[in-house]
Amino acid sequence: MPRALVPPLLLLVCLSGCVRRDGRNTDCRWPGESNPARPPSERHLSADAEFAEELAIEYTDAHHGPRSGHFVSHEKAGEERNRCFRVLLAEAGKTHGVPAKAVFDQLGRNRLAIDLAINLPFFLLYALAAGFAARSLWRSRGLTMVLVASLGFAVTGLLLGEVWASGWESLRVGSGHLSYRGERLIWAHHSMALFAAFTAVFWLSAWVAHRRNAGTQ
Repeated sequence: MPRALVPPLLLLVCLSGCVRRDGRNTDCRWPGESNPARPPSERHLSADAEFAEELAIEYTDAHHGPRSGHFVSHEKAGEERNRCFRVLLAEAGKTHGVPAKAVFDQLGRNRLAIDLAINLPFFLLYALAAGFAARSLWRSRGLTMVLVASLGFAVTGLLLGEVWASGWESLRVGSGHLSYRGERLIWAHHSMALFAAFTAVFWLSAWVAHRRNAGTQ
């Protein structure tokens, strides 16, 4: 990816919903807010839920994770993470005068802008690369090679797209440890649909190249 694209992409991801950085700690402590909204919007509660989740994961990594020096088991670490998460949700809810469940229910929602900001640039880059390859193959190798290459391109697109999305999601949440949060990415639930879309883009590019060649003859 051209380096010139990195700053605007990072800005786009941040504007779409970066998890807050101030007040982070590994003590399972809710830092509060200077001017808490009452009543809070769903988007604000969603941001608070993500922040509480990140604090719970950081607490677990620091005090109960495999590298903490106090690791017992993954089950025990998961229990401690969930306990801390419940405490932080309750504190976040108290800040806004709402139940902890109201905060938790917004976790993972309001992701449309986030998913678009993270994935749309990759889809555009894939379309450009697939279009170039499809046109070249159609002119030099014909239909059979285009059909074979489309499958390879689609698989590669799935693998690279998941890496791309995981990397940008890690930047958004401000942590290199996504944990189970990676399951919220569209690549975890729509792999077959994405594979079909990537294949179709390749075929469409080849068809356009064929039409253009036919028109010039």
